[in-house]
Amino acid sequence: MKNHKQRRDLLFKKDRPYIRPLQIVDESGYTKDVRIIWVAHKNKPIPFLADVKTQEEFVKMMIEATHRLPFYVVEDRNSEFKDKGIVALIATKEDGWRIEPHVHFFPWATRRNILRTCIGFFQMVRYSRNIGVCVVRSLKEDAGLFDKCVNYFPPNVFHRVGRIPMGDARGDEFLYSIRGRK
Repeated sequence: MKNHKQRRDLLFKKDRPYIRPLQIVDESGYTKDVRIIWVAHKNKPIPFLADVKTQEEFVKMMIEATHRLPFYVVEDRNSEFKDKGIVALIATKEDGWRIEPHVHFFPWATRRNILRTCIGFFQMVRYSRNIGVCVVRSLKEDAGLFDKCVNYFPPNVFHRVGRIPMGDARGDEFLYSIRGRK
């Protein structure tokens, strides 16, 4: 049986997903990030932008959202791209100590992309000196993914905190936690 370090090493054997801040505009106009996220949104709407139908409205809403919350994009190897491409968008609620990530995986993200994104993000949180703790809220259908993520970290680093019966309008809510270095 492999330990947590061996599992991570196997998962990230060739490379790691690259997590970086979302860029909406640059000197030439809208960035490649916005164009890719727009295509993803047309195929599988981003929940907080579900009512948006035009690209202009989409960009306007994204700019407003980035003023309220930090957004990150995750680039990983995927067959839809020559090298690496954006497979997920992460928004984080932050209060100076605690962060709460909300991730939206794009339609082309594979199960491996999803697992690599989660492990990569939690590794980033674990070693960040700007984060005290990361709290993850999950519904039952996603709890299996996070239960699997627990096996990629040493005991008591990333763990299931508990369950809140009917903690969400859609059903039970499962809580997970990982400490930062703040």
